[in-house]
Amino acid sequence: MYNREAESMSLYPYHVTRMSRVRGGLWCRCEEGDFFLKEYAGGKTRLAFLRRVLEELEKQEMRVDTLVRTIEGEEYSQDTYGKNYTLRKWFLDPECDPKNPGQVMAGAEALGRLTKALLGLSETMEIGDKQPSDFLFQVQRKNREMKSISNLIAKKRQKNEFDMEFSRLFLTYYEQGQKVQALEEEWNTSDGVRRGLCHRDFTHHNVLVGENGVSLIRFDNLGWDSILSDVALYIRKIMEKNSYSQVLCRELLGMLQEVLPLNDAEKKQLYLRLAFPSRFLKVANHYAATRKNHITLRDLEKLKSLKKQEEERLSFLAFLEGFA
Repeated sequence: MYNREAESMSLYPYHVTRMSRVRGGLWCRCEEGDFFLKEYAGGKTRLAFLRRVLEELEKQEMRVDTLVRTIEGEEYSQDTYGKNYTLRKWFLDPECDPKNPGQVMAGAEALGRLTKALLGLSETMEIGDKQPSDFLFQVQRKNREMKSISNLIAKKRQKNEFDMEFSRLFLTYYEQGQKVQALEEEWNTSDGVRRGLCHRDFTHHNVLVGENGVSLIRFDNLGWDSILSDVALYIRKIMEKNSYSQVLCRELLGMLQEVLPLNDAEKKQLYLRLAFPSRFLKVANHYAATRKNHITLRDLEKLKSLKKQEEERLSFLAFLEGFA
């Protein structure tokens, strides 16, 4: 069943005993341990950089899915059909359960440790793509996206259920986005926020919690950004899964402050990132990317769930404003 993958694995110094399809690739049980094989379409330079970063994190006793090289020392393997594959260390621990406070706190502690480690590496490693991460520019772009999608839907002659629900909610969320933009123009938080290498996809899905501790995986989007990009994403996803529990958020912020103390500008930007209606924009963008007259029930369900959670979300933001 896995002839191509088996051919690719033969180029690594490991002895495979079992292969099984999992999300995004193949889990390979080897005599030497567990590994994850995945197709790859990028270049070697990027892989070499990722591998060096992950190896440095390992030296700091962090459990990460470090990339490994082939027997020949190549960054990826290639089968006879020209397909490239990367191989990385793997962990069989389950994903962090966002409903389990203990696991959520473990993920927050790991996030703080990772952020501090990456900030240190950002100062010592040669990094070629230090793109400025201007938060105001990001907010302006996202507000334009919301307005553009609204204009497209308004021009449609025949509107479906999603179009009508979007139109009912649009003004509320667009005004929230405009408020965030106005506050950032006033506060100019970007000048005081630390920047460096960030995971840029730090959600509970990429945090594994087991008997041996926390493992962090899927660093594919690693890049230069505000440290709040990871912190805000993790908190937002956890809050969505827990009805915006202020008790849980207080504990989560407390854990982060112990491991990664935030300055005043970072606290303000964290508030602004969470105040921006990111989930509304994400659902709208997904819908806009599909065929014009096609409506997915999942998109409609997500849109309706936003409306149900809005009161809880606003109460949570009022609480968070005190933290900022």
